[in-house]
Amino acid sequence: MSTRNIQKVRIKNQQSLLEIALQEYGSLEGLYLIQEDNPDFGEWLMVVYQGYDVLIRKDAVIDKKVLRKYANEGITPANVYTIFSATKEIFPEGMKVIEIQE
Repeated sequence: MSTRNIQKVRIKNQQSLLEIALQEYGSLEGLYLIQEDNPDFGEWLMVVYQGYDVLIRKDAVIDKKVLRKYANEGITPANVYTIFSATKEIFPEGMKVIEIQE
């Protein structure tokens, strides 16, 4: 990974790494890149780290359509989505939930 293609993004109030993945990569799959590039966060990808900087690959956008929608509508993901609503939004065909534990 070249450092010239990396930028730091500050986590805002009410943002988790899930929202950062949606905001910067346009996809939940961006969580894998975040985890790879930010090993200090460990496996706690859903935990909110307000004020921390996250390393993001500038040239690794996964879904430009989602990023355009956020830009056009002025959306900054911050507790806007749950994992289930985000999955439905990004993958219109949906995903099947086998079991939800309470």
